Amino acid sequence: MSDFNAIRDVSETLRVLLQNQLQVRDPSVVVTVDSPHKEDQPEPRVNLYLYLINQEEHRRNSGGWVPLERQGNEEVQIKEPLALRLYYLLTAFASDGSSEHRLLGESIQILFNNQHLADDDLQGNLGQSPVRARNIQVVLLNMDLDSINSIWGNNVALLRASVAYEVSLVLLEPGVPEKRVPVVQEIAAGSGDPKVEPDIEPVPFLASIEPDGAAPGVTVRITGANLASEFLQVRFEGRYNQVAVVDPEDEGRGPGKLRVVVPATLGTNRRIRVRLQMDRFRSASVPFDILEPTP
Repeated sequence: MSDFNAIRDVSETLRVLLQNQLQVRDPSVVVTVDSPHKEDQPEPRVNLYLYLINQEEHRRNSGGWVPLERQGNEEVQIKEPLALRLYYLLTAFASDGSSEHRLLGESIQILFNNQHLADDDLQGNLGQSPVRARNIQVVLLNMDLDSINSIWGNNVALLRASVAYEVSLVLLEPGVPEKRVPVVQEIAAGSGDPKVEPDIEPVPFLASIEPDGAAPGVTVRITGANLASEFLQVRFEGRYNQVAVVDPEDEGRGPGKLRVVVPATLGTNRRIRVRLQMDRFRSASVPFDILEPTP
């Protein structure tokens, strides 16, 4: 289960992923999860510092229950998990700046090639729980020097080459007993017994947007679930929220994919978030960079 060890398991997943691949080139490299200011550590080294944990604002715990399995005429449920976003500072340590930059470049390349963590890479109980995110995504953050300095700590130690990452979504299951509820017996169609047909409303799910940055007017690809509805909106949320127009001539559109054009009124050189909305249902959001148009 993704219990209180979920945060530790994510850190260990990133550590093992980086160390296994960095050591192919240099077996002496060590990957640690600690404060970047801790002294007397081995070098060469790459360090992961968990500097911030945020609750996913669009998936706040509603107090509902999630079904786990069916046992006879009872359904085992668990309280809705807490969705978290974890923020890491990745720093390279070596005997010289050139070696640090090489380590940093290798680490960025590894995480870029593993933006969606594979099930086989998940450590601890992350990959075993029946209640978990469809995927755990690792996103490089565009941060200025002041932001990096505020994390590193001014006047604490000399600033090293560093980059920041957001890891989401991490589901932290509540440590409460499971709840069993009776399962209503199904009534066969045409039996003459009264039957209530529930109104099923598809909830949009956003898995990814590719590329994760583009200039206004560029077409991007969205993957997820329940994307075929004509009432679906793709919302680009920044200083001024915009709704993208879904291409009605998109022959490749289906329940799990579609294409949209980035709105032209969003400005450039900024990070926003993209989400899906259908009626009162909204998906979780993903980060998206608005780039300068290519000359």
